Amino acid sequence: MPLLDTYKTFCAKCRNISWEDEFPEETYHCWKLDHYTSFTQLEASAEKGCHLCQNFWTTLVYEHSSASWFEGKKLHFAVEQIDGIPYAIAIDLKGPGDNETSGYRVNVGIAPRNDASEDKQLTIERFSSQDKQNALIATCNGVIRRWVDDCIAGRDSHTGCGARSLAQSKPLSTPTRLIDVGATDVDTIRIAPRDKLPQSSDLRYLILSYCWGRGNDSAKTTPANYQRRLKQIEVSDLPNTIRDAVELTRRMNIRYLWVDAICIIQRDDQSDGSGDWLDEAPRMGEYYSNALCCICASRASDSEEGFLTERRVARFGWRPMHIPQSGVLNETSDNKNGKYFRLDGLERSLTKELDEEPLMRRAWCLQEWMLSPRKLHWTKNGLFWECNGVFGMSEDKTVSPRDEDSLREARLLLELPREESLGEKWFEIVQRYSAMKLSFEKDRLAAIQGIANQLSQKHNDEYYAGLFRSSLPQSLCWCEDSDFDARPNVNHYFPTWSWACVSPSRFYQLRLRDDGSAESLLGRVEFQPSQPKDKVEDFMNPSTRLLRLEAPFMEMELIKVTDTMYNSPTWPEADIFFTPDTPQEISSPCHILWLVRNVVNSHKGENTTECVGISLKETGLNDTEAWERIGLTLIYVEPTHEVELAGWKRFVDLI
Repeated sequence: MPLLDTYKTFCAKCRNISWEDEFPEETYHCWKLDHYTSFTQLEASAEKGCHLCQNFWTTLVYEHSSASWFEGKKLHFAVEQIDGIPYAIAIDLKGPGDNETSGYRVNVGIAPRNDASEDKQLTIERFSSQDKQNALIATCNGVIRRWVDDCIAGRDSHTGCGARSLAQSKPLSTPTRLIDVGATDVDTIRIAPRDKLPQSSDLRYLILSYCWGRGNDSAKTTPANYQRRLKQIEVSDLPNTIRDAVELTRRMNIRYLWVDAICIIQRDDQSDGSGDWLDEAPRMGEYYSNALCCICASRASDSEEGFLTERRVARFGWRPMHIPQSGVLNETSDNKNGKYFRLDGLERSLTKELDEEPLMRRAWCLQEWMLSPRKLHWTKNGLFWECNGVFGMSEDKTVSPRDEDSLREARLLLELPREESLGEKWFEIVQRYSAMKLSFEKDRLAAIQGIANQLSQKHNDEYYAGLFRSSLPQSLCWCEDSDFDARPNVNHYFPTWSWACVSPSRFYQLRLRDDGSAESLLGRVEFQPSQPKDKVEDFMNPSTRLLRLEAPFMEMELIKVTDTMYNSPTWPEADIFFTPDTPQEISSPCHILWLVRNVVNSHKGENTTECVGISLKETGLNDTEAWERIGLTLIYVEPTHEVELAGWKRFVDLI
């Protein structure tokens, strides 16, 4: 159908959209449209063939793919303009409790045009249950293989890619086990141990990143079923996400696949075997780094859901459309003035997709995503490609905007200079990661160890319990990042001085001097012992928690001034602020270990000395003088009232 004739398919509601002949010049103007008031009515019109209703429907579904989300909500259509130029058809969705200013708004962008040049149409496979196999074959042959081939060959935008990623800085490490997926026409797969794999430096395998949820028990390899699985595993017995990954691997003509639940022997409560998770978990970072490509089951919150499921947004697609600016549309509209309103297409953004999908809320996913050289993101609205050269290429060949991808910056952590990657960027990653979900909080450090190991190796820096030696003062300056009622208690699996013991957490942003550096007050530092890179450390043993610091250590009497501020005769004229790690009052006297000194500008424009430290309490453990962290402490004082801290320096043992 010719582009200019699309309005002839419009339903009566769309035909009666009235464009005002003269747009007011006021800054903002909005006029309501007489249109459908329910999602069901809009959907019925789309099914009858109204192209404009189909675009409205697709826009709403792109924002919220669940049909149940629209239940009980009324639609309100309006045209919005600024400075005399219409810019959007707004669709407000309001539930029973919403008022004039609440609810949810979706905008369909419009723009005046003097021509009707063709725009891009959304064309992606629907993956309906009736046509899933054909859709997968078409996507693999027409899209995925081209992406992989271009990336490996370093063609076009992939000059920074090539056969291996920039993160792969050492020889390939073959996984202990892989899944041999076999041929497309067989119903079984099997576990292939390393000694049964091809001895090749170019062993290709795919790797799965997914949410376990509650439906993953049937996937687990245990000491009890391991020998049987060396011979065969019935694909039909596996959760849908893993079945989809097997099918995709076969269609991509790759023989091997790595899935954690199958390739790591899990603990079996019914047997004496403990599995090999403690050995394999530290190696997972290498496994993801060395995979050909990572299958990211972004849309599935449970392994039973699968990711090769219907994309509702593809039901009608999106048609480029130019509507004549000639008042009410009718059969005789000839648009003599040659002016049109163009409907803007969907803004396809990988960052937006991932932020709304369940996978990127899972803590284990962060290192899986950051370390994999290539990713296939299977979202509710389609498939996106990501590698070092390309961020967010969708299967309809549109690319995510480059200025919106904070995710992209995070992914480049391993390529940054030492000071950035072990400092500010590491803290940004940790802050994001600490708010992500884990089934078992004891895995909080294990699930990021792969990233830490690679950074430690690249920059020859010591890593211990979430901290790097070179950025230790800043690494200790963290605090909780939510209201007490909204977060769990302190995680007792880890040392009290590590950010891992409070989730979510954030780092105090030191206000730096003009020369770009604050003054560290730390002297000698001893990690006891240093954490092995090939082992998940058990911090339940107090001896593994020990961090010995030489720094100014004060006992301070406190006088409460406000709920958050204190004074002390130990440091006259100073304002002291505490951020406790748990909801508790700071008792007097308080013991503070000072870490950083800085000079900042006060609100009066005058220089103020700022010191940052941690408040401690003595444990009395085994009759030794060991201390636990209980909060973050800040002090502000005029330089003329500073206390000389050098005389307060001593060794303190933190656990």
